Amino acid sequence: MDFRHLQTFASVVQAGTFAAAAEEMNTVQSTVSTTIKTLEKELGVRLFDRSARTAVLTSAGHALVPRARKLLDDLALTREHLHDVDNSLGGKLRVGTIGSIEPIALPAVLKRFGDANPYATLEVLSDSVGTAGLVERLRRSEIDIAFIASRLPDRVRTETDWLTMTILAEGVLVFIASPDHPLSQRTALTLPEVATQTWIESPAGQTNRTITDEAFDRAGLERIVNLEVAEPSKVPNYVAAGIGIAIVPDFIAAARDDVRILNVRGEALTWSIAIARHRERVSPLMTAFWSEFGRDASLGLIPTDPR
Repeated sequence: MDFRHLQTFASVVQAGTFAAAAEEMNTVQSTVSTTIKTLEKELGVRLFDRSARTAVLTSAGHALVPRARKLLDDLALTREHLHDVDNSLGGKLRVGTIGSIEPIALPAVLKRFGDANPYATLEVLSDSVGTAGLVERLRRSEIDIAFIASRLPDRVRTETDWLTMTILAEGVLVFIASPDHPLSQRTALTLPEVATQTWIESPAGQTNRTITDEAFDRAGLERIVNLEVAEPSKVPNYVAAGIGIAIVPDFIAAARDDVRILNVRGEALTWSIAIARHRERVSPLMTAFWSEFGRDASLGLIPTDPR
């Protein structure tokens, strides 16, 4: 089977029509149609309903979608692996990162690594979905190494035996409030004491939000989140403005004098940051970068625990 035929099939599924797929692939519609017909002949089934105006999948077409994506992902992984091996310590290293990783001192690490490997190109990328998005990009070989929350979101926690990671830093989550907030003079608070407050939070699905939501659920408490802020490091700005209170990693508010930090009493709420990679992707460049974080983070020594 020609992988180009599968790529054309995937493009049509993604674009929704043969014409749109042809435009994205910089070719003509007749070429796309001929390629799909060839693939259908190879497989002995019809993949699209030709009577529809759009590219409507048949039952066989629907069944092929996940298999085609898996084959194309495997092909991309193979190409990336061979490219890495061939380029030794040269080439590009794509590093994904969640928004707030100050304890890792990543800029200093990148400076040291770049000085030691002048022929390597480093690219630092983020993902709007946070850890979940970075894990998916690792799986699809769109990035090489990522700094993520080690507590994986539920929707990506299963089927991650391909992922290798190790924790680099960890600490506690704390309450923060503006200096003039009625609770700001306290040193610690319990969840029942703050459940009815005005809340500022990360969007649902981000790791710290999930940890906090689960804590309130365990306590049988309901709360209303009035403001969601995508970047955790920006949350103290809104707390300082007096909009409401929040729970954040301790390092985010540690150096600020415009918010008050209060401990969480009765719940052990913690954050942790890990370095992660695809288990089957190993190159001299990745090994050299990973080794910057210590012997315990050697490639392949510490697999992820998806439980």
